[in-house]
Amino acid sequence: MLQIYNKHFKEVAIHQICTSQGEFITNPSHNPKLEHFLSRPSQHEQKMSEIGKDARDFFFSLKVKKPSSYQRIISGILHLSQTYERNIINQSLKRANIYGIYNYLSINKIIEEGLYNKESLIGAWHSRRFCK
Repeated sequence: MLQIYNKHFKEVAIHQICTSQGEFITNPSHNPKLEHFLSRPSQHEQKMSEIGKDARDFFFSLKVKKPSSYQRIISGILHLSQTYERNIINQSLKRANIYGIYNYLSINKIIEEGLYNKESLIGAWHSRRFCK
């Protein structure tokens, strides 16, 4: 155990010491932001559903593709909803899902460059092939 003291020699914390290289140990009570962040999955699902069907579909795909980091990506996407309209985010996430894009920066780029309005290459190929 590692004991941590303040400048007046008062013990302020006790931490477990990692025994193997690369091990990550954190006490959630010492990091309220982390504790709050980890308690949100059901709220994230609800908020993504409020954005639209494609946002909800993206949420579930992302959860499967990136189980250890999906919450951070979803938090970023939900933050975008403070700047952009829901339909823009929903269309962008539809496009991201079609192309298998599951990172925040690429989704943000889809929104910024207006790519959500473009027909997907997959959709264009499909319509040309079967609608002749």
